[in-house]
Amino acid sequence: MIETVTIQTDKVLYLVSSYNKSPYIRSVLDSIVIDSDAFHASLVIIDDGSTDQSVDIIQTFVSQYEHKLPITFIARDNRGIFQTTNQLGDIARKLDPEATSFIRLIDSDDPIMPGSTALLIKASKDLQCHLVKGEAIAYGPDALKAEQMKAEPNTLAEAHIMSDSLLYCLTGFDFVPTQSLYHSSAFFAALPISDNFVSCQDYAIALQIALKGDFASLNYPVCYQMVRGHARLSDREALTFHQTAGLIRHYCKDQLPLSLKRRAEQKQLSRAKRYLQNHQKRKDMKYFFRGLKLSILKNIIKFLPISLWSYSFAFVLNIYEEQADIGYISNREKTPY
Repeated sequence: MIETVTIQTDKVLYLVSSYNKSPYIRSVLDSIVIDSDAFHASLVIIDDGSTDQSVDIIQTFVSQYEHKLPITFIARDNRGIFQTTNQLGDIARKLDPEATSFIRLIDSDDPIMPGSTALLIKASKDLQCHLVKGEAIAYGPDALKAEQMKAEPNTLAEAHIMSDSLLYCLTGFDFVPTQSLYHSSAFFAALPISDNFVSCQDYAIALQIALKGDFASLNYPVCYQMVRGHARLSDREALTFHQTAGLIRHYCKDQLPLSLKRRAEQKQLSRAKRYLQNHQKRKDMKYFFRGLKLSILKNIIKFLPISLWSYSFAFVLNIYEEQADIGYISNREKTPY
């Protein structure tokens, strides 16, 4: 069991990427102020070219709290979430040159739960893991009010080592950046992440950490996650699937045993088939032949002495690129946050 504790000796770096989330960014920053009281904390914020009121809101916040919390704020032209994450990491290295701190990587519309960082740090220390993930509470579309974020978590929570973190990343990754706590040594080792991608930066980091060691999971909410009222749009879904498949191919091609390569291929082929079923009319013959090809590939992979890795992933990526309007994969001006 993990008890809620007050920790005064640990150093925590809160890293926030901001992009056109003006209705929510203030509640996120306020939640950090509440949570940071227990630590030697620093806050780093990079606004990646927002065109709404985000910069003004952040500047007002900085003027109000810079006497209480060391804050670094940078507003710049849009370069994408991967370059933003790399720059956040560079600043964090300067603040923590010995890599002894803990890091929360926070989305600008996902406030953190007060007291959650203490729980995550305790789990990381007790279980000796460099990445701990907690749960999230859905909210939205309205921003959270201050009084909704003041309640402390319950006094007890449980954490455990995930049995196979790498397999989890390859087949069932399901958490957002704000749910995680990283030890800075592992976080820095995963950077820089490739800026050939534009989405799923947390997945790029977690995948590299999983290649070297296990995660821990905390069965308690550590943040609030924005959930829009409308159904997930097919182009956004395609982008997420496209990016995760591409990241697996990029980071794991030469580091996985054949058994895990096959599991990764099967998962990607199954997901692509479900995507086709959800977003294209079944009467379309092009769909029929693509679905048939996906099924054949999935079934023959486990019988072949060699993996079809390159072909399978290229086929899956092509499906997402053609099935939805995700041309901004190569257009950094349209950064999907």
